[in-house]
Amino acid sequence: ITLGPPRPGVHTEPLADYHQALAWFQAEHRVMLAAVSLAVSSGHDRHAWQLAWTLSDFLDWRGHWHDWLHAQEIALAACDRLGDVKGQGHAQRAMARACNQLGRYNETMTHLDAALSLYGACGDPLGQARCHIDMAAVLERLARYDEAIDHAEQALQRFHAAGHSAGEANALNAVGWCHAMAGHHTLAL
Repeated sequence: ITLGPPRPGVHTEPLADYHQALAWFQAEHRVMLAAVSLAVSSGHDRHAWQLAWTLSDFLDWRGHWHDWLHAQEIALAACDRLGDVKGQGHAQRAMARACNQLGRYNETMTHLDAALSLYGACGDPLGQARCHIDMAAVLERLARYDEAIDHAEQALQRFHAAGHSAGEANALNAVGWCHAMAGHHTLAL
């Protein structure tokens, strides 16, 4: 996402490296979660969803999946009020990823279906590709290998068409993994 410039009088706190940034998140993540709610209650919906989005990786890495889901529920409501379709897609996909970590696979797929549709509506092929790769991972976990392969291949096509080599490599790995899990070892190789 692209953040706007800081408001006059606001100064960013420079962080020297990854470890310092991680320590800052560890110390401040509860405050940041409260700031998401405060942003909504004070009419700053754009700030609320973008702040929730920026917290996603940390909350995932640290296993704060309930907090992640709650922040994304707030973000989705904010994006709904704004009519921000791409933001809705981001929130739905993040909610799916949190539900997946919580083992709530039906909800995961429901959120991914919604995100896929939203990314399609706003013309975001990379968002769609990411949804397909996430769907493949969930379906593989559920031993629904043929469906997983289909979604991994759709991700591969979209990443390739967009010239996104890292995504393409990830999708190739997913296609191979899903084929291996399905017992298609020659195709997997």
